Amino acid sequence: RYDWIKGDSFDDTVMGGSTTSKPKEMDVVAGVQYLIDQNVKLIAEYRHDKFEDEALNPGSAKIISDSYTLRAMFGF
Repeated sequence: RYDWIKGDSFDDTVMGGSTTSKPKEMDVVAGVQYLIDQNVKLIAEYRHDKFEDEALNPGSAKIISDSYTLRAMFGF
């Protein structure tokens, strides 16, 4: 799965402020599922997320995260 979100531009310098911003986020999730039994599923996923908001200094406000998930699901 791939998600890409781009926010609206924000500029308050015309009202005396100091912020110009154009937030954006990119999220990639890849995974596999394995059906162990009729009601038991094992799921493994990798996620890469990157959020940018250049409100103060262009290129300086980035949050990058990577994570792994391993889950077991039981159905009733």
